[in-house]
Amino acid sequence: MKMINDVLTFALPFFYLVTVIAYGFAFATQKQIAKKIKIPFLAVTISVHLLYLVTRTIYFLHPPIISVFEIFSLLAFSIAASYRIIEFRTGVKNTGVIILFLSLIFQTISSLFIQDIYEVKPILRSNLLGVHVLSAL
Repeated sequence: MKMINDVLTFALPFFYLVTVIAYGFAFATQKQIAKKIKIPFLAVTISVHLLYLVTRTIYFLHPPIISVFEIFSLLAFSIAASYRIIEFRTGVKNTGVIILFLSLIFQTISSLFIQDIYEVKPILRSNLLGVHVLSAL
């Protein structure tokens, strides 16, 4: 589990980079193939990020909200997932390159500086606190 988590920590910025490039290419060229590939790229990126958050929660026995860099990762996920929902509901698909660039920045900073925290206060181990923070984001 630790190895999966470590690999995903450094793979996630690349997933976001590829997704931002796909959205940028679709925005700049307006080609049909570019428009078709950007949404699956975003779906894969969000799925991999969700897997990362779940594995991190299971391995460290606390929701990923203990440090600033864990929250940066959660914020990157929240921005990307929220954008996908908004994109699906409104049909507006041209702003992704700008919004997803924010996720790229947050996840890159998180991946570069995140530390493994094994000892946390009992109150911070609560899954209800994780639900609270996720809903706040």
